[in-house]
Amino acid sequence: MDRSQRPDPAVLERPRRAEGVEVSPPSGDGAPWVVSRDGSYLRVGADLARLIERLDGRSGPGELAEQLGPRWSAETVRAAVGKLHTAGLIADGARRSRPAGRRVKFVPPLTLQLTLVRPGRGLAAVARATRALAGRPGLAVLLAVAAAGLLALLAPPAGTVAALSNPLPWQAYLAVLVAGAVATTLHEVGHGIALLHQGGRPSRLGVMLFYLVPAMFCDVSDAWRLPRPRQRVVVALAGVLVQAVLGGVAALAATVLPLSDALHAGLVVFAILSYGAGVLNLLPFVKLDGYIALMSHLDHPNLRADAVADARDAASQALFGGRRRERRLPDWSWAVPYGLACLAFPVLLVLVVLGAYSDMLARAGIVGAVLLAGVAVYLGYLAVRGAVRLARNARRHGARWARIGAVGAAAAAVAGAALVTVPVPYTVAGGYVEDGGTGYFVVMEGTQMSETPSVGDEVRMYQSGILLSRPQGTGRVAGTDPHVVDAPVEAFVPLDAAEDAVLPATAWPLDQPGTVADPPRTAVLNLGDRPLGEWLYLTYLAPVLR
Repeated sequence: MDRSQRPDPAVLERPRRAEGVEVSPPSGDGAPWVVSRDGSYLRVGADLARLIERLDGRSGPGELAEQLGPRWSAETVRAAVGKLHTAGLIADGARRSRPAGRRVKFVPPLTLQLTLVRPGRGLAAVARATRALAGRPGLAVLLAVAAAGLLALLAPPAGTVAALSNPLPWQAYLAVLVAGAVATTLHEVGHGIALLHQGGRPSRLGVMLFYLVPAMFCDVSDAWRLPRPRQRVVVALAGVLVQAVLGGVAALAATVLPLSDALHAGLVVFAILSYGAGVLNLLPFVKLDGYIALMSHLDHPNLRADAVADARDAASQALFGGRRRERRLPDWSWAVPYGLACLAFPVLLVLVVLGAYSDMLARAGIVGAVLLAGVAVYLGYLAVRGAVRLARNARRHGARWARIGAVGAAAAAVAGAALVTVPVPYTVAGGYVEDGGTGYFVVMEGTQMSETPSVGDEVRMYQSGILLSRPQGTGRVAGTDPHVVDAPVEAFVPLDAAEDAVLPATAWPLDQPGTVADPPRTAVLNLGDRPLGEWLYLTYLAPVLR
């Protein structure tokens, strides 16, 4: 729901519901009243729901109190309307209302959603066709397929390791990308079908950028109208089950193909990515399926927000002192550690994604350098914003400026010392090519390197796949005069492309590294250890600034 400033007094005298606000009665015994607007849902008591239903802009607080009965007064109506206004449920002529059907939505801290369709009869027809799978026998079959596929990947593992550490043919690579997009769509459709089976209705289906990762989403917020927490848990975990089953089917299909077959490698890669996506979705620290399942099981809609608030308060009091904060989740001793994990995990997730793709982006020239720099700057912004919020929280609870300043100065000193003293290996990602019997370290032409190689610098060569790399030898830079060569695409991307698929690249000759059975494709230039601060500058900022 929206957050706003102090309401105009006129709003309190003739309150009116904001456009698009709907009040839904309980869907069954024990279910709450639900107020919704633009895909956001708020559970309320029956008395407050009755008040919201009567906010037509014609009645004042006194009249509303008379309509609602003796438990209400003009003052309690004004107080309730003020809270509803803060939640974005009251129309305010001084503030533009959000269009109820807007397609683009930003969800802090790092999710951007684009609605493509609003599911209707088509999804309902699919739900009817899959009703047999909603029972216990159907669920047992699906779980058996997922488990069997996982066992097929692990015994024996040699085929799995080979598929993940060798370049894929471009056709298989394209097929995995398409299959991944279809699987992600089916994952979200699974949520919608489960919600329909439980008696709710999905509202939106679309694409999003979730912490820099492209993904799909299906808005199943209507699950909060379901009467039992178990129903909401089923809806939350349906997508993970869909992807585990798809991974299982792919892994079992791969067992009937020879290890040398490109289709075998593609199926294994798809299966691993499907299982991995399922595991990621089960983590309860960001707003993914695992969190929604935990929140639903505990029947606490704002679990993460309240746990994060308690964690910030605990950290603020421990660092800065001040008055004791009232806990939002006093009944759960794990709430503060969980909240701290929720604060740290999004940053960790972005760092993991950045680490996984940084070498590939670094090989992509100036475009990759700009993307890396943008992500690094945004992470820095989040760190500064978090520190400012922590200090403001402490000040609101009576902490002294002197202690806040002392703690801030100590933290800055520790960070500064780490930037100056902590050594980090500085490497440059590139490729390896052979021309006329000589091996070369190459980077895509136009890449703005922070430093150029010197004679004797070590180059490590790899056979790289989608997820794994196998060392293939080392070499040394033999000359500092670069020249331009035509490098195959697989020197920069882990795929087997057509022989004539080449890119212009800047090359430095290497001492002959020796013959290897499987020619290396990618390479990493080692330029020695650098202090953390210098490493951050050279890795993320210098390529763009130069």
